[in-house]
Amino acid sequence: MRKYEIYSILLKITAIIMVCVILPLSIIFFTIKSNQRKDAGETSFSELHDGFNYNNKTNVLKVSKSVASTIKQSENHDGEKRYVFKFEGTAIEHKFEVTDSISVDDSKCEITITTKKISVFDIDEDSNYYYIKQVDPRDRYEKIVIIDAGHGGGDSGAIVAGVHEKELDLAMALKVYEMFEQGDSGIKAYMTRYGDETIDKYDRPKIANGLADMFVSIHCNTYEDSSVYGASTHFALEEENELSRLNVTGYRLANIIQEKIVEELGTRDRGISADDDFVVVKQSKMPAVLIEMGYMTNAEERRKLTNEEYQTKAAKAVYEGIIEAFAYE
Repeated sequence: MRKYEIYSILLKITAIIMVCVILPLSIIFFTIKSNQRKDAGETSFSELHDGFNYNNKTNVLKVSKSVASTIKQSENHDGEKRYVFKFEGTAIEHKFEVTDSISVDDSKCEITITTKKISVFDIDEDSNYYYIKQVDPRDRYEKIVIIDAGHGGGDSGAIVAGVHEKELDLAMALKVYEMFEQGDSGIKAYMTRYGDETIDKYDRPKIANGLADMFVSIHCNTYEDSSVYGASTHFALEEENELSRLNVTGYRLANIIQEKIVEELGTRDRGISADDDFVVVKQSKMPAVLIEMGYMTNAEERRKLTNEEYQTKAAKAVYEGIIEAFAYE
C-alpha cells in the first residue's frame, strides 16, 4: 500500500472519530454545563412563598414577575445594612435566618433585606424572574473608606456647656460621606453610623475589617486647661494591614490628613502620634487614623466646632486628605 493511501485512511478514521465520538461528547459536556448554570438559578432555590425563592448558596433572591411586575432598588438605610427594593405585586411576609433576613410587605410594596455586614446588591432579570444577588463590595469598588463618627446613642462622648461631642462627630463625618457620595473621586465611602446609634468601639473596626482599604474616625477633644486648642491625628503603634489595596501606611495617612486640617482650618498643629490607646485604630486591619478635630473645652474652638461652615471646612480637609492618601505611591 502506498504511503499517501495510508495517510488518506488515517485522515478518514480521524474524521470519523471526530464526528462520531468527540463532537457528541463536546455537545453533551456543554449541554450539561449549560444546564448546570440554568439549574443554579432553578433547582437550588427554596421557596419562601408563591413567587419568592431564595438560594442560600449564591445569596440570590428570585422573584417571579407574576407577583412583581416591576422592581428597583431604593435608598439603603440603617448603616448600609438594610436594603429596600420597591416593587408592584402581591402580598407576602417571610423572615428567616441565613446570613440575613428577608421580608416582603405589599402594603408598602417593598422587599427588605437586612444583612449582618455591608453588602451590595445587583438586580438581573430574564423573561420570568427578577434575581436580586448579594455582592461583596470589594468586587464592585476598587477603593473603600470607612468614616467613623465617634460615640453615639447612649455614649455622648464629652459634654461641655451643653454641647455633645457625639453630635459634632456625626455632623462632620456625614459631611465627609456626602462629599464622597456627590463627588467623582472613585472612592466608595461607608459610615459606621448614620444617626444617633450606640455602636461598641470594638464593633467599629469589625465593620471595616475585610471590607475597607482605610478607616478614618472623627472625634473632638477635651482638656483640663481651657486655653489648649488645636487638632491632632493618631495612628496605630503597630499596623496590621490585612486586605488594604493602599500603598499608604497609617503614619503617612495621619500626616496627610493632619496637614490638610491645619491648612484648611488655620488651627494649631498638635501633630500626629502613634497611640494604641484608641481601640478603633488599634483593632483596624488597614491604615487607620483617629482625628481629634479640636478642643471642646476651649470656648473659642467650641464655638467654631458647632459652626456649620467650620464643620464643612473640617470635612473638606478630611475628604481631600483621604483622596490624596489613596493616590499615594
